[in-house]
Amino acid sequence: MDGFLAGIRVLLSLAVVFALLWFLAKRMRRNQGGARRSVPVQVLGKAALGGKAQVVVVEAAGRRMVLGVTEAGVSMLHDEDAPPLTRAEVQAQQDAAAKASAPALPALPFDLSRFTPARLK
Repeated sequence: MDGFLAGIRVLLSLAVVFALLWFLAKRMRRNQGGARRSVPVQVLGKAALGGKAQVVVVEAAGRRMVLGVTEAGVSMLHDEDAPPLTRAEVQAQQDAAAKASAPALPALPFDLSRFTPARLK
């Protein structure tokens, strides 16, 4: 009889532990979803460096970033505040986007060749 009661006690303890884990997992999922904000990311341009390596220029949350993309991962090569656009620049980008399916790569304020590995030069 004591063995039976001990078994019931173990099962109840196990049920409480699983219920607690389920509750915490549910709460964690809810908190992550609420804290996540959607930041629009715009790909301004990309260039292949050979093989499966690329340099990609993106703009997100008022920042312009140059990213190196390879099979192994993504690394930030350069990061700066995005310059404010004039009305003429906005109109020119809208006109170019209407003519082409993808926007053209804007002129960058720095030289990308310094980010190119020596073996690719």
